[in-house]
Amino acid sequence: MSEPQDAPLEIHVINRGYGESIVVRTPGGAWGVVDCYTRSLAKPELNPTIQFLEANSVERLEFLALTHPHDDHFRGMSALVARFRPRQFWPFGAFTRAALENLILYSRADAWRSDDRYESEAIDDFGQTLVEIRKLRDSGELSQRAMCDVKVLFPKKVNPDEPQGAEFRILCIAPSSDNVQRYEDGLSACFTTDRRVREDAPRLRHNLVSAALLLEYGQTRILLGGDVEAPSWDGVLSYVDASALEACAFKVSHHGALSGYNENLWSILTRRGEPYAVIAPSKQHGLPEGAAISKIKNHTTRVYVTHLPALSSVSGSEVTPPRALGFPLSTVFRERSVSDSTVYGRCTLAFDSHGNCQRAETHGSAALV
Repeated sequence: MSEPQDAPLEIHVINRGYGESIVVRTPGGAWGVVDCYTRSLAKPELNPTIQFLEANSVERLEFLALTHPHDDHFRGMSALVARFRPRQFWPFGAFTRAALENLILYSRADAWRSDDRYESEAIDDFGQTLVEIRKLRDSGELSQRAMCDVKVLFPKKVNPDEPQGAEFRILCIAPSSDNVQRYEDGLSACFTTDRRVREDAPRLRHNLVSAALLLEYGQTRILLGGDVEAPSWDGVLSYVDASALEACAFKVSHHGALSGYNENLWSILTRRGEPYAVIAPSKQHGLPEGAAISKIKNHTTRVYVTHLPALSSVSGSEVTPPRALGFPLSTVFRERSVSDSTVYGRCTLAFDSHGNCQRAETHGSAALV
């Protein structure tokens, strides 16, 4: 007897070789976004996340998550907030007012020292995102919960009138309180007693506070890894029950860097079979790394990259050529202000509540490798 059909849980990973955004459509039909990136701040209509949401007639977001303070995860988020007015905002754990003020001061000083206009623009946009969030919170339209330790962020019954209906929920499982405290201590150490950024201030490890999200839908588990690195995954495995991490799909952490690969995590991810692995490359930093892809492919053949051209920069390789290059071009994102050849990739996965993948698609520059 076949299992009954139910509403799908969808994730859409968008990337152009730098930055990433993950759009989630819950089984109940609500929409949420995890991180955001666009190259063009001057033209919000070219923001690929906004383009995708508008193409799907989304009027308002149920939630918006910001995993950590690297600009390839928040650039362009202010326009997203203003346009779709999220009902819930989930920032990374180190989000006290004092920490945010110090973070912005530190980031501005860092951009000034390197004379990086692009980074300065991103920091301005981050500040504007906080302004937009504050407006919604002050008006009572938005609630805010920082992502730290293990916490249920979004409980929801898919079919509230049917007690047997599969439950959908979203949990944060990282960062740990210990990592948040280490990060805030490191941030404080970057300042003199009169709140000036030290000339010899060390570079902050933003990935230390990167959030990871676990989406649960009946028997289906999807893990969104942010930029969590291997030591932090060890921490997660010490306080999260392994059965919760037997995932059907994993948005690979840290753009496929070897520093994000954790053998113990992967041994758990594959207990129920081969999970779908989605990598959002960072071509500027030479990610994904060939060695990391090779390790991942020891666990699963279902490895997708959202920007195929980035693989030309991988090093050390046992990476085979793509096995599927038939891109559906029904939804292709282009940054016309930069170049008509600047095409975003998107990987879409849809699951029922029994762990079955109903749909696995690549669009634009994405491919199965």
